[in-house]
Amino acid sequence: MTGDPLDERAWQQAALPDAAPGVRSSLSLPVIDTGTVVAEVVVYGSSETTFTGRCRQVARIFGAWPGGAVSNADLCFDTRREAAAAPVRLTDLETIDVAAQMLARERGLGVAHVRDRMYAAAARAGIAVVRLARLVIDDRDRA
Repeated sequence: MTGDPLDERAWQQAALPDAAPGVRSSLSLPVIDTGTVVAEVVVYGSSETTFTGRCRQVARIFGAWPGGAVSNADLCFDTRREAAAAPVRLTDLETIDVAAQMLARERGLGVAHVRDRMYAAAARAGIAVVRLARLVIDDRDRA
């Protein structure tokens, strides 16, 4: 990008080639609780001016702080991709927790301790901890 590095329109134009089809703008808003950012809301628009003059209104809808708004920071859709992957990550975490609970119950250990040991064992074996968890669960299901 050349020109003024604070020119949001220039940044938007530079990001458009990487944007998802139909996405022409984004608005990122922090959600603040007692002085700490506790979440971020990212909304996408179908035109380059979707959020022009609407920042405060959008922030109010989500209980976000309009003063921290950033336009067009996520046109390449990184946040959407992360959100789309969240269900798989949550399922994996649940699988890990189930396996840790099984092992903890069998061995009379704390679940957090067993979970830590599972992560360490998976790292030593060079496998994902969720794979180890599935092996534990499958082994118990066969027994």
